[in-house]
Order: sequence, then C-alpha cells, then structure tokens
Amino acid sequence: MGRKQIRMDQANLPKRALVTAREKLWEMFDNPGQNLFAMLMHYVSGVFIFISVSASLAETVSCGSEKCGDKYKGFFFVLESICVTLFTIEYLLRLWSTPKRWQFAKQFLSIVDVVAILPFYIGLITPQASEGPFTVLRVFRIFRIVKMSRHSDRAQQAGSSLKKSFSELKFVGVVFIVQLLIFSSIIY
Repeated sequence: MGRKQIRMDQANLPKRALVTAREKLWEMFDNPGQNLFAMLMHYVSGVFIFISVSASLAETVSCGSEKCGDKYKGFFFVLESICVTLFTIEYLLRLWSTPKRWQFAKQFLSIVDVVAILPFYIGLITPQASEGPFTVLRVFRIFRIVKMSRHSDRAQQAGSSLKKSFSELKFVGVVFIVQLLIFSSIIY
C-alpha cells in the first residue's frame, strides 16, 4: 500500500477543523504545502538528508595521507548525530501521527527510514560495529537519498512506473546476467 492510499483526504475529514495534534501533524507531513511551518519542515528535512548523504560521501574522500572520516572523526560524528536525531524524531512523529500505523510501517519509504538510521544506533550500542563485518551497515546510510523521493512528486511517479514495469525489468536483468556470464567466460 502506498503513501497515497493512506493519505487523509480533505473529503474524508470531518467538516470540523482538524482538532487533534495528531491529525494536524499528519496533515503537515502528508501535505507540506498547506502552511508555512509544514513547508519549512519539508525543506529542512530535505536539507538534512542532503547534508547527511554528503557527509557520508565526504568521509570516504582522501585528506592527504588518511581519509577525511578518520582525520575529522569528531566533526563527522557530531554531524551524523544531529542528522540521525532529526531523522529519528521525524520518523517517530510520522509513525505516531499516521492514521494507519501498521500500513505506514510496512511501506518502502518507512523501511528505508529505519534502515538508514539503524546503523548509527547499532554503532552506539556496540562500538566494535564500526569495524569488521559490521562496516556493511554503514553503507545503509546512503539509503537516506531514497528519502528524498518522499519530497518529490516526479520521483514518486518514476518509482511508480518502475513498480508497474517490474516484470519486464526482471527479464532485462536476467538477460543482462546471462550475457555477463557468457562474456566473462569467453574473456577468461
């Protein structure tokens, strides 16, 4: 079920004004164009997604003889902490305010939200998670860029189109893998 299916329509709302804080909050998240504060939340979230993804990429860049992530470890940790705190608050507020919590939690973008913030908390709980096989968890931070699709109608339309043509894309993927195996074998 998509976000649009659980969207609270103005037609479905009672004639009275939105009364509860929960309904008001959900309406702000779901329809950010309704007022200035909702629009501000929308853009602030987008800016922090951009900052978080940019910082994740900058950590891997070389700063002389070592990676920038190692050289400026404290700065990146503070920046990541701020971003993850804001993302966590946003997710929890969305989960609290949605009319259908279970449906919301099962949505792709909601799962991406959890997967994007989870590595930070795992790293806090188990400090050795930043080393060894747990380094894979850090890759999941890049999934925050997918959250940007929540803020773009065009990205949502593109995702919907991909979803509708999934069976055709599976066929193309299988053909690609077969060709890759054939030509790799020939080259070897």
